[in-house]
Amino acid sequence: VPIPLSSASDQVSSPQYEFGYSSDSSRDNILPFAIKRQIDTSLGGLILNNQFLQIVTRLQSPHVYGFGENNYNTLKHNVQEKRSWEIFARDQV
Repeated sequence: VPIPLSSASDQVSSPQYEFGYSSDSSRDNILPFAIKRQIDTSLGGLILNNQFLQIVTRLQSPHVYGFGENNYNTLKHNVQEKRSWEIFARDQV
């Protein structure tokens, strides 16, 4: 039984993200999409060095989930405590 849905007619006045998608007809039943958040790096910007990358940004929302390589009881981070969240990677050939 189809459920009637109301369509969203109002546009967000100042979105903090961009949504994009592509309709590639060669890929059956696949709809690739991307959500890009806008970030404010005026606090410290970007530091790129040999084997070191640092990005300092203001959070747009207090709702941050699963960021970094940390062990917590929940996925939601407590952003009230000022701290760093590490993300590790390694080069592979």
